[in-house]
Amino acid sequence: MSKHRTVFLPRNLEIEVLITERPPEFRPFNQDHLRFILHQISNIYARNNDRYSDARVPLNSSILVRYISNYQDYLRYLIDCGIIETNGYYKPNEKSRCYGFSKHYRNVELKGEVITNRLLLAKLNSSLYRGDEYHEATTKRGYLTKHFGSGKLIIDGVAATEWLDQSFQPDQDVYKKGITAINNFKEQNWHFSLSEKGGRLYSDLTGIKKELRNFLSYEGKPLVEKDISCSQPFMLLGLLKPDFWKHPNSSTEFRLRNISDEVWSKYKCSNKYFNKIVSHINMLVNSYEIGHGNGFDDIQLYRDLVGDGSYYDYLTMMYQEECHERFADRERIKKTVMWIMNGNQYDLYIPPGGMKCNPIELFSMLFPSVHNFLVLLKEIGHEYVARLLQGVESFIVLNRIGRRINKERPNMPLFTIHDCIVTTIDNEAYLEAVMLEEIEKHIGCRPSIKTKCWTPKNLQ
Repeated sequence: MSKHRTVFLPRNLEIEVLITERPPEFRPFNQDHLRFILHQISNIYARNNDRYSDARVPLNSSILVRYISNYQDYLRYLIDCGIIETNGYYKPNEKSRCYGFSKHYRNVELKGEVITNRLLLAKLNSSLYRGDEYHEATTKRGYLTKHFGSGKLIIDGVAATEWLDQSFQPDQDVYKKGITAINNFKEQNWHFSLSEKGGRLYSDLTGIKKELRNFLSYEGKPLVEKDISCSQPFMLLGLLKPDFWKHPNSSTEFRLRNISDEVWSKYKCSNKYFNKIVSHINMLVNSYEIGHGNGFDDIQLYRDLVGDGSYYDYLTMMYQEECHERFADRERIKKTVMWIMNGNQYDLYIPPGGMKCNPIELFSMLFPSVHNFLVLLKEIGHEYVARLLQGVESFIVLNRIGRRINKERPNMPLFTIHDCIVTTIDNEAYLEAVMLEEIEKHIGCRPSIKTKCWTPKNLQ
């Protein structure tokens, strides 16, 4: 059991000075409890600063009370002292009240302090006091989260911190997030959750800055990632299989209802609409099987491009040819295409005589059948396409590949970062073979897999 825990506070906040000048009037009071609550604000914001634009983060009362029974006294004290602020908004069982540092303590460098309170440390080191998100993730995905608890996933904290120091200023959010993530790996302080909408597994590995992953190793061995090229566009091919929309006979079948019962119910709320989707897919499949020259050749082109991983390269060439400087780089094109796939259906409407450089119009010219299928799927709400594609990804990566490897090689280190799977360098050939086999089995097409070894040399 860890005999201490590092917490991060604003550098200009001196706890001893604060409690001397403003002695707390409530009891019981403990300095480490105060540090822990302040750390929750800085830690949650560091992990998710892209989600909280006003620098205020939700504090879950059901979790806080497990560690500190009178946590509300601490929060009121910190507000009265002008250390933190709150929006005051709270909705039972739905939205936690949000807290953030006041302006004087907000945009400053963080400093690490150590808490040693034995009772608090015992709770922090016990999984019994974790939140429901943690328990759900470790229960449903324990065959993946168990590799974090082995104590063998190690970060070179000194080298990682040196890279942060050379790359960013200490008061930048990216630095704060990085230094917090490094410390969590050093102290083996893991957090897990499952996405309610897409079923993705979130962990400290998904949250750490990608450059910092180059300082990780497992049992002293280098780690290798296997990434599915053009993942989201590739997963769309799974939705074009007629069997995908059928009622499942078992929980292991690649069926919409097995992926998301909520999305299944949404599409099935209107039999007329559901049958319209199925008829459209059957029409596309039958036309594809008859042969080329029937107006659906773009399906084959799309399939070839996402299958061999050249989809974004092809779109980059086409968009630059038509739109010139408007789409000068591949990343901008990738974001635009993802917006076309997941955006509001009204954004996808193409007015007659639209601009030549309209990205939606150009996409629909290149892939008319794919575009029309996306518009059809979004008639009940554009957000369900993203949920579907993430659900397909999670079903294959977590349920099929992850479970199979856990059954065949239960001691093999295995980590996931959404559409990317990570293992040690001595297991990479086996991992890629399983990925190719399972993905082709469910999607009906063999993907392109990109390989990258994590090493600090990648940052030179």
